[in-house]
Amino acid sequence: MGDRKTGSTAIQSTLAVGAWACDTVKLLYPVRGGSTHIALARTMIDADAEPQRQSHFDLIRREIDASQPDIALISAEKFESVDPEVLRDSLQRYMPEYVETARFVSYVRPHVDRTLSSYAEQTKQGLFHGSLAELHARLMRRKRFIYAPRFLKWAKVFGSNFILRPLVRDHLVNRDVVYDLLSITFGMAPFEIRTPPQSNESLGLEDLAMIRALQIRISEKPTTKGAGGKSSTLQHAFGWNFAARLAADPSTTSTKLRVHRDLALKMRDDYLPDARELDAAFFDGTPLTNELLAAPDRAVASAQSLDLADHFTPAEMRIFSVFSAQVSDLLKINPDHWEKFFRAQTNQYLTGKPKPE
Repeated sequence: MGDRKTGSTAIQSTLAVGAWACDTVKLLYPVRGGSTHIALARTMIDADAEPQRQSHFDLIRREIDASQPDIALISAEKFESVDPEVLRDSLQRYMPEYVETARFVSYVRPHVDRTLSSYAEQTKQGLFHGSLAELHARLMRRKRFIYAPRFLKWAKVFGSNFILRPLVRDHLVNRDVVYDLLSITFGMAPFEIRTPPQSNESLGLEDLAMIRALQIRISEKPTTKGAGGKSSTLQHAFGWNFAARLAADPSTTSTKLRVHRDLALKMRDDYLPDARELDAAFFDGTPLTNELLAAPDRAVASAQSLDLADHFTPAEMRIFSVFSAQVSDLLKINPDHWEKFFRAQTNQYLTGKPKPE
């Protein structure tokens, strides 16, 4: 069920290529033509998508009927935005025989880590060009990472069939989210993961500065200020693809993105009531509270910068400026083509399947 930024890329790439082995339990990951069920989740967010919703459920049902597995597993981080009552009603309508036995597994990332990860992701996709402090203020206004009300609603709708796990390594099986989810899936049955899962690698500060500058360059209305939260579908596809290329050839001088101490203290105060409520409702111990209280001591002294001039020499910036201008011009000639091209490459990156011609 997500949340976003909780290892969904690693989970879905492992499932999509069947990179597990279990002798006693037959597991089906029912997905055709992709590696996720994000399209299914979208139909439960859009009130006008009822016909498409039925089509997606019908497709999943046909795969289950054809395979006759012991367990079928669906994965889409987009379920984070789905109302649990809508999902319950959809299951009752389209797959009623599974309503009582289905389990719903979510992972929750500690507040500071989730903010850092979202900052990197929004920068990567061209959604946000401002500072980390500006993003935190925006997220707080929207109560975006006030977790407890949302997860308590999931628990109210699905009861003990809803499972919430903290994305804290010491609380995960093998300190890994993929092993943890498959342990829940297979129960006591022994299993192994055949190949290391593909993950959505975190980028360093220097790489994020490059992507930020490129996204500003290719956006229709360039801006260097903190931002309106909109970017094109081409920017999404381009940013993800470019980030994957950077991660595949990591720099030897990468600086880790981190929160600065003053902001960490503010985030601690802002999120502490939510962390305590979530810990009390769902977990043995206080993993989210502990992470939040530790954040100031892990922080850097001052705010980090994503300005190119703070990371590259004038000569490097000249080359980058010429390169990014040419890339921008090329992308704008046929944006629909490039979007499809980048998405096809991303699907190959996740699944190992050949790109379409």
